[in-house]
Amino acid sequence: MRYFLGFLVAFLLILGVLQLFKAPQESLQQGDIHKHDTFFDDFTHAFTHSDEEEFVCYRKGHRSFYSIMIFLTLASATLAFYGYKTNKDKNALLLQKNVEIEKQKDEIAEQKHEIEQQNSNLALKNNEIEHKNEKITASIQYAKRIQQAILPTPEYLQGVLQEYFVFYRPKDIVSGDFYFVTEIDNKVVLAAVDCTGHGVPGAFMSMIGNDILTEIINEKTVVEADKILNRMHLQIRKTLQQNTNENRDGMDIALVVLHKNLSHTGFEKLEYAGAKNSLYYVQNGNLTEIKGDRNSIGGHQHEEERIFTKFELQIDQATTFYICSDGVIDQFGGADNRKFGSKKFRELLQGLATLPMHKQENYFANYMTQWQGKHTQTDDMLLLGVNLLG
Repeated sequence: MRYFLGFLVAFLLILGVLQLFKAPQESLQQGDIHKHDTFFDDFTHAFTHSDEEEFVCYRKGHRSFYSIMIFLTLASATLAFYGYKTNKDKNALLLQKNVEIEKQKDEIAEQKHEIEQQNSNLALKNNEIEHKNEKITASIQYAKRIQQAILPTPEYLQGVLQEYFVFYRPKDIVSGDFYFVTEIDNKVVLAAVDCTGHGVPGAFMSMIGNDILTEIINEKTVVEADKILNRMHLQIRKTLQQNTNENRDGMDIALVVLHKNLSHTGFEKLEYAGAKNSLYYVQNGNLTEIKGDRNSIGGHQHEEERIFTKFELQIDQATTFYICSDGVIDQFGGADNRKFGSKKFRELLQGLATLPMHKQENYFANYMTQWQGKHTQTDDMLLLGVNLLG
């Protein structure tokens, strides 16, 4: 608008100048055709003619002024038009940007609505998942009570073993490790069993293993260490139908049979058979490791028949022995986050053997807690220690 007003003022100014220029010219032309009848007319005529040259110069000056004013008017008009055009383009661009901004606002509002809807759906799903997790956790907690019910009670262990300790630390709520103790025909059978996996799958395998051990020992009265493992291997493969499917689940085990001394309280002989897991015993302050056979119970069988080896030890002096799963040895920890390892484990057991059994349990539990530190537990842990008097 301001450009238009400037152009209008310039135009009116030019018109005024043209009117001023036109009036003298018309007066001169009229003077040329009138007669000079009076002295005043002659004087006027004489004066007019005497200034004719100056008037011509005056006309030329006005023409130059006129040309300049036309140039300025055209320049003003051009600038006004350019400003108008620029302002119009800016307004058009601004309008376009406003339209784009409004469109973006609408898109953002739509996206916000979608996000809010997704968050609402996600909250519902999270609540549903949380509810399911609570139900699953409650079921697993109930399974834990069932699993603990199959383990021998402290009162039972005290009656048949007298001096012992059990370190039992599942990785999850339920465990793939379990320990088995039973008494039959003046013999006590003990086993530390490490099933495939941990958590719920491992717990299922532990239930199967416990049932099979109970059947072989208590029902079929097989009480020789190697024969128990031979039967157990066949029964696991049969139960899991491993001859006809791809199932390779099984278990590692260290099994001990203690023969009671009928002449006095105590035990006179120890039998051991192992599937991968070792027997550790201490006599006269010296620790000895008896390694189990290299094959597991169940799983893939490449040989025609799987036979386990029996080891016998006479208990004619004070003897402390330990059977365990590999969860302790494989646990990461320490300043360098390394595996605990077999060497460190043997050194720890040898140092523990001089302590009373209840102190051994406390010391071992504290030591493993410090070793593990903030590192995640790798696997289920199980260690069973028994002190025997010859």
